Amino acid sequence: MSSLRARAAALAAVAVIGFSTLSAGAAHAAPSSSPAPAPAARAATTPAEVAPEVAEALSALAPPTRIPGNSFLTKDQSWYSPSGRSRVVMQWDGNVVLYRDGKAIWAAPGAIPNGDHLVMQWDGNLVLYAADNRPIWWSHTEGHPGAELTVYNEGAIAVELNGKILWTSAPPAQVPLPCPPWGPPYPGQVIPPWCPVWPFPS
Repeated sequence: MSSLRARAAALAAVAVIGFSTLSAGAAHAAPSSSPAPAPAARAATTPAEVAPEVAEALSALAPPTRIPGNSFLTKDQSWYSPSGRSRVVMQWDGNVVLYRDGKAIWAAPGAIPNGDHLVMQWDGNLVLYAADNRPIWWSHTEGHPGAELTVYNEGAIAVELNGKILWTSAPPAQVPLPCPPWGPPYPGQVIPPWCPVWPFPS
């Protein structure tokens, strides 16, 4: 029962940042399709700004694709989440965009038009470089050798080391509505969609 409540709490936390279906798979890079308009860029989240509720929610999700250090994307290549529903793309126009189900939900600030290749470095920093190797944007996670980039089915990327989230594209989560006590609902009771229902299917 406690594990069920923990899973429900995780789903509640990620529901407010657009996460949903959970599944798993393997890492790969592949050519991307034509880019869609990217969302307005926002400032990078530094390690100190990762909200505890976001870190806790991501840690409870299905296993993500893991991109090790010294990996990179060139133009028109992507890293996919295990289910393929989410992908981070190094676009031909220089932008780095995270998509979920074809919808752009995050973009690297200042990438257009000079972005050329995205590198998950050995020192733990995720960096977008121009063609002349000038850094344009980075995750501010240097100094963490062995860190990996993770790509989640639910629509987030993160730089992680030994289970600790150093940076993530996910915005801080709002406090979701709590789940009601476990048991049959009373007439007219409102149950948030992320809460388990009675009886829980076996």
